[in-house]
Amino acid sequence: MKVVIQCCSRKLDGAGRLTNDRGDPFDFVAHPALISTLNSSDRFARPDDQREPSRQESWREYLIRSTANGQNPDRLVRAGDLYTPPAYRAIVNSYGWENVFILSAGWGLVRSDFLLPMYDITFSAAAEQCNRRKTRDEYQDFNHLLDIVLSHDEPVHFFGGNDYLQLYYTMIENIDANHIIHYAKGGGITQRDKYSYFKYRDRSFTNWHYSCVLDFIASK
Repeated sequence: MKVVIQCCSRKLDGAGRLTNDRGDPFDFVAHPALISTLNSSDRFARPDDQREPSRQESWREYLIRSTANGQNPDRLVRAGDLYTPPAYRAIVNSYGWENVFILSAGWGLVRSDFLLPMYDITFSAAAEQCNRRKTRDEYQDFNHLLDIVLSHDEPVHFFGGNDYLQLYYTMIENIDANHIIHYAKGGGITQRDKYSYFKYRDRSFTNWHYSCVLDFIASK
């Protein structure tokens, strides 16, 4: 069994940031052009922006290169440790790092043990425009579910809000497995024939998927 949970805005204080060749740390947002940096020393980028003008390498490619073979110069943390709500560590402890994946609005579908930098990108309609990723925005998202072999009947459970569901559908479109979507909106999501759906309670509430994950772990 595999478990996928959407990312979260609450992240670990002091989590590492990717840096350029001069050691300058960058913050990752959906639309850097919408941020005024006239009175700030902060630097902003998208994951697929070019890291250095002099080389053809995106931040995403640098992330892979800089963390290969056990390296970690920017002191990044595992995706399962980056988000602070207890549900993330609880589900990793229950099902193992190799079986839990995070659906990140900034980086895609990543293993829970994959090293990630600090970032502030979300699909939430309540977010600032600079942080909100739109469905039409182009991202070279990671998809680590493609790296493993799944049987036709192996369950893959998804816990996340409707804002993240379209990206998830895109990610699993060509993955043959028993996909189970957990949701909490009373009939308010678009269901697709080849997936199964499990309704959690009769109403939605903010961050309902954390409670859903904890109840799932407790077999409720």
